[in-house]
Amino acid sequence: MVTLRPLSPDDAPALTRMEAMHHPDNPASGRVLTKTGFTRTGTCDRYADDGTFAAYQVYALPKPQDDVLDLVD
Repeated sequence: MVTLRPLSPDDAPALTRMEAMHHPDNPASGRVLTKTGFTRTGTCDRYADDGTFAAYQVYALPKPQDDVLDLVD
């Protein structure tokens, strides 16, 4: 089980985004990622358990950009 919470700028200063992927046979995981703020960015070929390649769906969650708001004054 994975628990997701919103990123804050203080969590990890060097972190610019988080990535996640799921097996193509598990579209429910993609729906969960989308509902938690991730955006689908593409696919990545990876070995499946049976030794074949599978096109895993890749998602990304960018770090909040609070400093951008400071520049808009």
